[in-house]
Amino acid sequence: MILTSDLSRAEQVALLESETSELSGKTAAFEVRSGISAASAGTHLLDIADVVRRGADWFMSNIVEDHRDRVLPTPLWWDDSFGTSECPGHPEWNGEATPFTSWQLRLIDEFQAWYWLALEAALPSAKRAVWGGSRSDFRTGRPALRVGEKTYVDGRVPVYTWSLRLIQGQNLDTRFMLDHFDYALELAGK
Repeated sequence: MILTSDLSRAEQVALLESETSELSGKTAAFEVRSGISAASAGTHLLDIADVVRRGADWFMSNIVEDHRDRVLPTPLWWDDSFGTSECPGHPEWNGEATPFTSWQLRLIDEFQAWYWLALEAALPSAKRAVWGGSRSDFRTGRPALRVGEKTYVDGRVPVYTWSLRLIQGQNLDTRFMLDHFDYALELAGK
């Protein structure tokens, strides 16, 4: 992933604008694949949580398929020097940098967008923002949802982290994503 704390403020804002401008299209792609619409839940938190559970369940079942025969462009947030499992990156990584194929990265990207919009539905007062903080905080500069004065929720990194765990045979249930969803609600005071 790109280390956003090293980007200039203008680059961080441009990344936020670029990523959030693509949320609808990526979400639509995930909804076509999964048949699960985040918008169908409306604004009731229990309904949104149920849709998140169903979306996470579908994602968990499908992320383990690698589709090495379908090489796709990598997402905007992906550092191409890491390569993919079917197209190794920088020689010093020896092809070991990522267990993900480009198809899996695409699915992660689409689920991140879908989950982001589910979080926005659950947290209507949240604002799209650049994660603020010191340059030593690796989260600084990331696209995020601001739910308080200095409180942010990241809908992307939990999906990526869970994806790594799923590929490694860990966290083989949807609890990881539901815990993050509950944590986001708690941060927002819901």
